[in-house]
Amino acid sequence: MLFLSLSLHFLIKILILDYITNQLVNLINKHFPSIIISICTLSEPLKKEYAKINNLNFNDLMTDGKAKELVRKEMIEFGEKLRKEDFGIFCRKAFIERKIQNSPPLPTTNPSTTNKFKEIILISDCRRPTDFEFFKNNF
Repeated sequence: MLFLSLSLHFLIKILILDYITNQLVNLINKHFPSIIISICTLSEPLKKEYAKINNLNFNDLMTDGKAKELVRKEMIEFGEKLRKEDFGIFCRKAFIERKIQNSPPLPTTNPSTTNKFKEIILISDCRRPTDFEFFKNNF
């Protein structure tokens, strides 16, 4: 019962974060349609790397299904080992692989408007102090 309770707690947390992220994307897009909105998910590059090394289905690891639960502990240990060597490894990969959520009109060739074309990057699962440190130091 404790496992179910913890899993339910995690699921609710994830659903709330996803909901808030989506609401934020919609709000920014509505009020600032010319701004590019991207989402970084720090867990995605970890799961991608773990799936590749262990010959697992990456898409299964991106769900809340049984396949992910079976390897959760090992995947966490794998991620922590890599972070000890380079705490920004997954932050960098997530930034490179970020997903653009909207398609604003392209800026004109007029230099005065081109410089106004901006991007907002939402990091939906930044949890560790080292993750915050990475983004604070690099952006």
